[in-house]
Amino acid sequence: GSVGADTYDLLQDDASAVVPLETDSNGNAKECGLYLRIGASVNFLMDVKREDKCGENRFGDVVCLTNVDMKFDPGLEFNIALGIPLAERWSIELMTGISMNRLKKSTADLSQTRGGVTVSGVSIFNDGTLYQVPIVANLRYEFDLTETLGLGLYAGGGMQYSYYEFSDGVFVFADPNRPTVSQPDGSYYSWTLRYQFGIDLSWNVATNTTLGLRVGYSGTGDRDYADSDQGGEPYRNATIGATFSYTF
Repeated sequence: GSVGADTYDLLQDDASAVVPLETDSNGNAKECGLYLRIGASVNFLMDVKREDKCGENRFGDVVCLTNVDMKFDPGLEFNIALGIPLAERWSIELMTGISMNRLKKSTADLSQTRGGVTVSGVSIFNDGTLYQVPIVANLRYEFDLTETLGLGLYAGGGMQYSYYEFSDGVFVFADPNRPTVSQPDGSYYSWTLRYQFGIDLSWNVATNTTLGLRVGYSGTGDRDYADSDQGGEPYRNATIGATFSYTF
């Protein structure tokens, strides 16, 4: 037989009670809260001052590298983050990306002692690139400024992979009677701890979609977990750029 309208309505009410839907103030189903954030920024890498170091090379020579000064041009940073809601206004972001800065100039005092004879001078490299790849987690809190504007604060940490390649090098001897000689190109990588924090302003431009402006600061430790004898540079970065976010 047929089911009456009243009975059908009761069945619908029962189904809604079994599978409740979370809705917003307008009665629309809410999104799950996961979001994807993509960013592009200008990266300002501050001058790198490395700790003085002496050690033996594979030939038994004592080599000392002191007064290291590395200067970089402004570069680019690209990053991507997956945001996971924790509670109202709180979320955690799992982030990675890459930044690239060209070397402006690197100088260091270099001395090498063999059989009691020491040769010293200045090591100079005029070209190179530093790549930084962070793998971090951020804790983020967001304030609602208006219905469409939000202000976010974040801080976090993790690990960073850094790859530095350098070229166009010369060695200027301290003895003015000796001619300047070229140096071979080189590269090395490191794994260090990384910390970062910043602030972002977001604007809701469409349903589940925001555009934003982000300003941040990051730094690394000076311990290289890939090679403890090598030591890592304490890199310091300041960034400013734009973000795009989509909430699922």
